[in-house]
Amino acid sequence: MNNNNKKVIKGRPSKLTPEIKTTVCKAVSMGLSQSIAANLVGVKPMTLNNWLKKDEEFQLDVREAIANQVIHRTAQLLKLCDNGNTAAIIFWLKTKAGFSERSTIEHTGTVEHLHASDVSSLIDVETSLTKSITSLKRKKLPPAEA
Repeated sequence: MNNNNKKVIKGRPSKLTPEIKTTVCKAVSMGLSQSIAANLVGVKPMTLNNWLKKDEEFQLDVREAIANQVIHRTAQLLKLCDNGNTAAIIFWLKTKAGFSERSTIEHTGTVEHLHASDVSSLIDVETSLTKSITSLKRKKLPPAEA
């Protein structure tokens, strides 16, 4: 502070303008990340984060824009669920109701060992399949019908 008790601002002026604030809010309201919004207005994501920390009103505007987007998308998802869209229902169940598709492997406690004769027969099958595939690759296929 100088002798007149005024705050001395050091460094270059901020690029933050009302237009930039509007652009950032519009971008996040469309579902874009804050990082992409920062790139849209020509600043690094860290700069946008600093602006949000320093400007509480701007921070609230961005949060509101994000919340409105979430509300809008949730309403769309629920509408799809209500209309019987199976993919939407599964997505909702997985993300909101803890539903998951899991494969479980049950181990009985016994282990069967392969004998040398089993291994040699598997090798014979693999060799036979390899020969069949090689011969099929060599054959010329007729042209596909249009």
